[in-house]
Amino acid sequence: MITDPQSTKFASAVKSHPSDSTPQGKVERGILERLSAEHPEWQLLDLSLAAAELGLSLVWQKAKPDAVWRIGPDELIVAECYARVGALKSGHRRKLAMDALKLMALRYQCPDAKRLKCLIIVPQEIQEQLKGKSWLCAAMNIAADLMPVVLSDDERELLADTTRRQADGQARSRKPEKTRHPE
Repeated sequence: MITDPQSTKFASAVKSHPSDSTPQGKVERGILERLSAEHPEWQLLDLSLAAAELGLSLVWQKAKPDAVWRIGPDELIVAECYARVGALKSGHRRKLAMDALKLMALRYQCPDAKRLKCLIIVPQEIQEQLKGKSWLCAAMNIAADLMPVVLSDDERELLADTTRRQADGQARSRKPEKTRHPE
């Protein structure tokens, strides 16, 4: 019987799901807060207000990019932030592709696309993996400017631990059995 709710045994029994991405979200918010502090001329905005001002349809007023900043009277930055370290696997590339697609579609739907600057913000550690001749790299370059950021040691450690936990969770997940079709 556990009598001390602060005991290690109790704490380990309440672990999050292996695929939990809360730590990545925490690092992303930290990166965006640092960028806002480093660029005081960037005024953080709610996309629904900016989208209405730009004349975007209702569907785009409900889009949820990670950040929108005003940089002067006529220009906006719309950003997606991706926090991860290590080799990018297919699911990670899919997430980046979806972010690029969202930014590309948003720019395409904007009546005055020259007012939008789109950014995909990534840790410096994965920047090199996003350069090259793949369709994903080409699409990301069309969709947005890649902005590498330096992670703190704590952020890098948190992301590395999260990546290991998520990989361990994937390894333990049951794989669907292959169905054989009768001939």
